[in-house]
Amino acid sequence: MPSAAAGQFCSPSRSTRTGFGTGDQIHLAIPGGSAADFTVAGLVAYSLPGRSGEGALLLSLADARATFGAEQATIWAMVPQPAIDESAYGALVAEKAAELAGEALTAAELAEQLSRSLDRLLGLFDALALLAVIIGGLGIVNTLSLGVAERTREIAVLRAHGMTVGQVEGMVVTEAAIMGTVGGIVAAAAGVAVTGLLVTLAPRDFAAGLVIPWPLVIAVVLLGLGVACLAGLYPARLAGNRPVLASLKHFE
Repeated sequence: MPSAAAGQFCSPSRSTRTGFGTGDQIHLAIPGGSAADFTVAGLVAYSLPGRSGEGALLLSLADARATFGAEQATIWAMVPQPAIDESAYGALVAEKAAELAGEALTAAELAEQLSRSLDRLLGLFDALALLAVIIGGLGIVNTLSLGVAERTREIAVLRAHGMTVGQVEGMVVTEAAIMGTVGGIVAAAAGVAVTGLLVTLAPRDFAAGLVIPWPLVIAVVLLGLGVACLAGLYPARLAGNRPVLASLKHFE
């Protein structure tokens, strides 16, 4: 393989993190292959999306074919030259894209397509999260309803000693609020722990540090509290509407 015979471009953020600059040599390799030496030909402000947030390293197809055995490329980046008119450049790009059986996109259009793809992926996760919240709320309704049914006599005794319907309902809603708060805290703690573990075990090129979004963590806890309180309304009404005398005769 050639040593320092090929060039590649990287982003300024990657250059700052690794200390590589224009003219420096960098070792690159594919999994299971030997490393090759490349020269950093320059820094690009906006690179193609990569696995890390720093953008992908840009390498010519000729160098990739000679060094790594790559036979084809999926994305071509074309840079206009000052001597070429803008309209002529657009026509040449469209012609080249048709020749390569590809689609001509500007940087803004590419960014828009990637943004839409990311939005669809995040929307899927949001839908799964909403489904999990609904299932959790139904679980709270089921748990509290069973608890009310099992404590029919105890609730009747409390009512006989002067507890009002509102106090009984408040007691059940409070139980639901405690369940929701504890569940939200446990969920937030588990999320932070799993994220910290993933960041710790991630390769150096992927690890960007752990930043805890405290407003989002607090929002998760408050969301668990609110959903639990709403889920506790039905069991609370169920407990408050039970007849006292008939409930006192209840035997488990």
